[in-house]
Amino acid sequence: MSSDVSNTRAHCGDKRRRPVLEPETQEEAVRRRRLRPWPPKAPVVNLRQFPPPRRTPWEENIFQNAIADWQRREEERKQKERAERVQEAERMRQARLALLVAEGAGVAERERRQRERRQRALGRQRRQREEVRGRAAPAAVHPQPVEVHDPAQLQRYLKATSRDKIAARNLLPLLKGSIAHHEVDAAAFFDRNAHDATKLECLTCGDEVPKDFAVTLTCSHNYCALCLTKFFALFLDSENPPKCCDRFIPLSKDVKTIMQHTLFAAAPPRPAARFYQKVEDCYKRRARKLLEEAEDQATPEEDGDADPMKCEHKNWKHTTKGRTVTRKGVSREVCTGCGQEYLWFGECKDCVVGGVCDGCQHAWQHKVGGPAAKKVSEEVPADEML
Repeated sequence: MSSDVSNTRAHCGDKRRRPVLEPETQEEAVRRRRLRPWPPKAPVVNLRQFPPPRRTPWEENIFQNAIADWQRREEERKQKERAERVQEAERMRQARLALLVAEGAGVAERERRQRERRQRALGRQRRQREEVRGRAAPAAVHPQPVEVHDPAQLQRYLKATSRDKIAARNLLPLLKGSIAHHEVDAAAFFDRNAHDATKLECLTCGDEVPKDFAVTLTCSHNYCALCLTKFFALFLDSENPPKCCDRFIPLSKDVKTIMQHTLFAAAPPRPAARFYQKVEDCYKRRARKLLEEAEDQATPEEDGDADPMKCEHKNWKHTTKGRTVTRKGVSREVCTGCGQEYLWFGECKDCVVGGVCDGCQHAWQHKVGGPAAKKVSEEVPADEML
């Protein structure tokens, strides 16, 4: 019987054995994974076929109580969040108000300090003006009157007095803010009755000033010395000159006189002789230093072109005449007349060449030539050398 069973299994095939499948290719595996639905769909439940279980009254009561508790907790959470948002907004508003109050207090404090500083400055200026009024007027601004009987001398005195007063009046805008400004401001600039009775009204300030202290422009407008000086001072930083009636103010003789008095009163002139002497000495020392350090690389033709004596020959060289001294390892020539050091002179082999000393005008002349020429050395006047 066992043999029959084995034959039957061999004939029908063993169903317990898995069928041998051929290995699928990679493309087939990818296609199979793509066609497989993922995630798997939930099974559709037919409620009519499978109705939910019915609750008992006790279970229904528990379910309704749980829903009510959940709704109550949600409402409390929402109210709490709403209250927190309101508190945060109120906190931000309070902080903003505090910041504005602090800034306003700072601005008010700064304004108060500025007012106090202005009041102190005004008080200081008031005290200075009172002190100036209590002192005697400066002699330069108020010259003492003198008794003059000669008409020419009286005219010169009035002219000098008016010049000093114009200088004092024009000095006022340049010294603004200083002690000198209060001194000039507190004093009477001029005696209006001591000059020409003709008075002109200033276009800017409206004051009536004597004709000697006013300028009439080409447009028939009058300016006092003080207003004209201020008018020109406003255009110092501008490229265009001041205008009146759309026309440039010409620098007439009266305008130049007033402006010159202003400049000389503000910055008195200094003698230029000492500055010129210093510059000249520095230039000579610099020239000697450059000549000592320089190396002559010019050709004879270039030397002939640079000869100050315009020598017609081209075979000359730089040399000096005098006695030789050594300074800083360099041999220099010194004038035999005064001992001053020469810079350089020209020496030509074919003609007479000379030089003149800068200090004593000691002139010399010599000639250097070929075999037929004789070497001579004699002194000649300086004007003949030049």
